Amino acid sequence: QYVPFFERFGTYREFGGAEWPDDCRRLHRWFGTMQTRASFQATAKPTEYHIEMRRQLLARWAAAG
Repeated sequence: QYVPFFERFGTYREFGGAEWPDDCRRLHRWFGTMQTRASFQATAKPTEYHIEMRRQLLARWAAAG
């Protein structure tokens, strides 16, 4: 599904400056609705978690050469 991609979007903002365009109203509304679902709340990780995982991945890639 698409939810994990959007859950990790904060990493794209942190590492690349990406932002969701304001005119993507339906996308904003959809993700807002998804965040209210019990299944999302039970499995979601905070943005800080995804940022730290991305940092670790980048560090492993750098160490591998």
